[in-house]
Parts: sequence; C-alpha cells; structure tokens
Amino acid sequence: MARLQLGRSAVYDLLRTRQLASITLGRSRRIPAHALTDFIRTRQNRKPPPDDRAPRHPRLPAYPRQR
Repeated sequence: MARLQLGRSAVYDLLRTRQLASITLGRSRRIPAHALTDFIRTRQNRKPPPDDRAPRHPRLPAYPRQR
C-alpha cells in the first residue's frame, strides 16, 4: 500500500479484480515484488482512457435577481 500510495480498500479492489497478483499465506495475503513491478509496468504502458465528457463551457457571471 505504501509503495503504490493507495489505501487499503483500493488495494483490495485491485486484488479482487485480479489486476494485482497476490499469494495467500495462512490468513494473510502477500504481494510478491515481481507482481508489483508488473502492475506498475502495465499501468505505465496503458493508453489513457478517452475523454467522453461534454466540453466544458466557461461559467456565466451571476446577475442579481430582478424582483
């Protein structure tokens, strides 16, 4: 968790979705060093997802309400 700078639940999500490999020893899970370097390498080589959001428009100035 410290090397990835991720929280515990984020690491467990990566383990659950099998994006990060681990081994089980007794009741604990361990992440081998090679699995960590492989995960980082695949993240670096991946293309960024396309930006499907609508283009942002500048905010219009707020006018006082007329009563």
